[in-house]
Amino acid sequence: AREAAQVAWASGEVHRWQQGQEAQAPAAVSSAMDMEGDADPSSFASRDALEAGMSAERVKEALQARGLKAGGRPAERVDRLWLALTTPRDQLPKSVFAKGGSLSAEANGAAAGGPQRSRDEHGRKCALLEAQLTELGRVLEGALTDTATFVEKQQARTYEEMEAELLAAEEGEEG
Repeated sequence: AREAAQVAWASGEVHRWQQGQEAQAPAAVSSAMDMEGDADPSSFASRDALEAGMSAERVKEALQARGLKAGGRPAERVDRLWLALTTPRDQLPKSVFAKGGSLSAEANGAAAGGPQRSRDEHGRKCALLEAQLTELGRVLEGALTDTATFVEKQQARTYEEMEAELLAAEEGEEG
């Protein structure tokens, strides 16, 4: 499934997840920042609007996603996030980065190719996962059907059939 998905992605056959098709992607994978109702941090016009519009937990998650320190008081975290949103990553002071996160463009989605590359990579990963789950469903379809048939058959047995089955099992143990 992985190889087939990678070939389909490379040939441009995965329309739902590829560039320019974000509107067709399911809402469940749209953005980690808005899954719980909080807006994307970059959509706020001011630091105060950011503080009012995002929960403390979401601010912390946004900082962690960018490789920045996520500790301290909520107001300090909002200040740090606002600084990260308004300052180019290479101009941020080293003191705002988490251990091992300084100037790592990957954490900010600013790798060679910028945010578009990050979205394309996300789409490729989603397409691969979707292909793997589809294949798993296809492989398990027979087992699921057989199990459902067996359960229905067991539930439809009469009392006499159950007694006969128990009697046969007991005789099989004795013999």
